[in-house]
Amino acid sequence: MIRIAGAQLYKINSHPNHTFHSVRTVCVNSYVQLNRSKAEELAEKKRKDKDMRWTKLYYFKDIKYHAIVTRLKIYPYLSTVLLTPITYLVELSQHFPDFSATPCLMIGLTGSTILSAYSKALANTIGIVYICGQNKNLQITYIDFWGKQQFIQTTVDDVPKWPKSPVKFGLYKTVQAIDGKEEKSLKLPWKGVDIFDIKLFRRLFGK
Repeated sequence: MIRIAGAQLYKINSHPNHTFHSVRTVCVNSYVQLNRSKAEELAEKKRKDKDMRWTKLYYFKDIKYHAIVTRLKIYPYLSTVLLTPITYLVELSQHFPDFSATPCLMIGLTGSTILSAYSKALANTIGIVYICGQNKNLQITYIDFWGKQQFIQTTVDDVPKWPKSPVKFGLYKTVQAIDGKEEKSLKLPWKGVDIFDIKLFRRLFGK
């Protein structure tokens, strides 16, 4: 009886403390495992975000100013179309005999011609080249004849296959880009640009 009672007393005295240590160990292990899983999940999410992020590989600094000037030609067009008939009607009314529709027409046509020639020279000029974080995909941004931004998406492996001309006048080179089934002649400025990965840029577009 004494031996049994002593065993029961020892069991009663030792069990709660042992259980506490076991529970604490389980809780600590679970907490560490949870934090590790959360850290791995955050690291994986960060890696995927980095892989999917588009960053600049190439940037032509003056592209926005050229786009603005290119878009200006619409105003001489509109003013010539609208003001020339009005000027002619005012001239016919003889209220302003010194008024003439001819100078208005000539000024409008001259301005439109100059801006159109400027737009033609800068049409399809590349402004920005974006690259995906995995260095597999490219997005080429250029301006068209009307100063509007256009995009071509392609892969890094396809660009070296595009026909390219030497640098002309030290200013730009021509790149025959393939957009789906259509081939576009793009101008790649060579001065006034920022290149963020020179080695990769040279591999894609040449020296």
